[in-house]
Amino acid sequence: MVSERGTYLDADDTTVSVTQTLLDAQAPSHDDADAHEDGRAVLREAVQVTSHGRVVSCAVHERPVSIHGESTLARAAAAALAAHVDAEDEVEEKEDKRRSR
Repeated sequence: MVSERGTYLDADDTTVSVTQTLLDAQAPSHDDADAHEDGRAVLREAVQVTSHGRVVSCAVHERPVSIHGESTLARAAAAALAAHVDAEDEVEEKEDKRRSR
């Protein structure tokens, strides 16, 4: 399990906290031993937005990710990096919507 936390501030005293956790996923049992899938995990992202010390919104997203490579740490880092980019995009979209109002 790998966790990463990022906090982003803006001029309106709004804080966006993103916590990402990579969890090992167990493949379902099959009668055929060849059916076991390796390199599967679940990425859990929690995004919390606070303004002036109050929680404005909080969301948790889970999605399956495929991780392959020689090092478990390298696989986890690659998945966390991809999720971080996705989380930043989501924050930017929310900020754009808020500004357009």
